[in-house]
Amino acid sequence: MTQKPAVPPGKKSTLAVIKGAVLDLFVLALMLCAAVFGGYYWGTHQKLAVVELVPPGTPGAREAVGGTKSPTNAGNATATTTAASTTSAASTAETSSTSSSPNDANGGSTGAANSTAKAPAKHAGKTKYWLSSTGTRMIGYAIAVTVNGQPVDNFFAPGKQVDITDMVKKGKNTVAFDAKVLEDRFNQHKGDENAVMTVSIDSGSVIQESVKPSDVLLSYKRNAAETENYTDTKSFTVE
Repeated sequence: MTQKPAVPPGKKSTLAVIKGAVLDLFVLALMLCAAVFGGYYWGTHQKLAVVELVPPGTPGAREAVGGTKSPTNAGNATATTTAASTTSAASTAETSSTSSSPNDANGGSTGAANSTAKAPAKHAGKTKYWLSSTGTRMIGYAIAVTVNGQPVDNFFAPGKQVDITDMVKKGKNTVAFDAKVLEDRFNQHKGDENAVMTVSIDSGSVIQESVKPSDVLLSYKRNAAETENYTDTKSFTVE
């Protein structure tokens, strides 16, 4: 009788090795499927789901952990600290957009705009009034302007317009110009009388840089050859 050759001790047959490899792959596949399904179930049914910030009062919304309640109207849900902070930041940004911010001495502004100034769009159909600076840049002066006792802005260089429609009234209007000498580094035309910057009050249907001479209600000039501070008052009348 013919006998099959015995498998040497310590070695497995090729079929046994293949079966073992297939079994290992099957177990690994089961583990991967279980991990994917478990993760999906846990993420969609537990607190690992994506958190979405919604406005206060949204039905079914939960208050953020650590949030503080703030009073609201009857029937509305309480707001979280995050929502309150967002509202405060938006209010601050809106308030900041109506005021001036400091710029460089080449034509920026260091004086804050008066709080009564409104957006030009509100005055559609009305005559507008604005301060405008023209002439030479860097003449060594900062000219602060006040209209009817209300501080408006500072002018260092040409090319700037500031709406003063809300400050102008019917009848006589008083405008004060306070010109201060700056350091020599802000005067690139020292001694030149022809280097002049003009601040004027203009009027028209829309605020613009170029106006007709007839639309200039008054003007104030300083030149680079001057070395003193000046405070002058002028006036114009609105019918």
